[in-house]
Amino acid sequence: MACELTIQELAEATGGQILSTPKASFAGVGTDTRDDLQGQLFVALKGEAHDAHQFLAAAVERGAHALLVHDKNSVSQEVLGRASVVLVPDTLIGLQSLAKFWRKKLSGKVIGITGSNGKSTTKEFAATILAAQFKVHVNIGSYNNHWGVPLTLLGASLTDQAIVCEMGMNHAGELTTLSQIATPDIVMCTTVGRGHIGNFKGSQQAVADAKEEIYLANPKALKIFNYDNEFTINMFDRLAKKKTTEETLVFSTFSAGAEVSLQAHKIGLDGIRVEGQIGGVLGEALVPIFGRQNVTNLMAAACVGLAMKMEPEVIWASLSKCT
Repeated sequence: MACELTIQELAEATGGQILSTPKASFAGVGTDTRDDLQGQLFVALKGEAHDAHQFLAAAVERGAHALLVHDKNSVSQEVLGRASVVLVPDTLIGLQSLAKFWRKKLSGKVIGITGSNGKSTTKEFAATILAAQFKVHVNIGSYNNHWGVPLTLLGASLTDQAIVCEMGMNHAGELTTLSQIATPDIVMCTTVGRGHIGNFKGSQQAVADAKEEIYLANPKALKIFNYDNEFTINMFDRLAKKKTTEETLVFSTFSAGAEVSLQAHKIGLDGIRVEGQIGGVLGEALVPIFGRQNVTNLMAAACVGLAMKMEPEVIWASLSKCT
């Protein structure tokens, strides 16, 4: 079960004011009245096109036990009588604060994955590999932004051992903010490309600087680096020059000394046959995927397995399940 909290804890986490308490608690968090909200907290987010405060009654009809709102005038007496309501200055900030509160209760390892390319695929591959040994929670779709990351964390249960959290970025400072919410134990930037470069005045180095925040904002996290991308190589080299005690893992198709090194041996209609070494253990596997770029994603995911102390042989056996 996802987050289970009392209304008092909701108010404590968000600094909110309790307006009504017909329900003592909730389990799970939702933001869409088209979904089943039975027993959940409905967070009334306001976007550019829609304001969920218009759908509070619908949320209650869908079974919501609690509502987080920032517009008191939108809450009818009927809603107050049927669901517990907590008022905050801003529901997005309230959602993020609630995620921070729940994160502190989670004992599972949080894995933060960013990158211009491959982060969603790497996230799925990593979840598949980790599932061989752990109870895994992973974000759905591309829930990777300022509201997606909080919802991912709030969707994790106290029994989850690994929480794989994709973390997106389209402006400087965003990964720092997301890191403060998720406080990941393991972090990685898969690659630096030209995604969102228009938001950085056409500078790929500026994109790289923003991506590097996932490392800089998490000094205690184990850090995984791609040593085949010039920008992530520079990130690793800068950290190495600091001579800190921060734990690192490296993956690379070409560089000696990497903890994971895979090559596409054969590409056919049945997938890609990769060979190489994981944690010093030689092997090969047929993976039912297409696209040579996925070798990078497989290496990144295998590194996540090593970071979680999985045996290389178990990781090798799990590669064929990645799709």
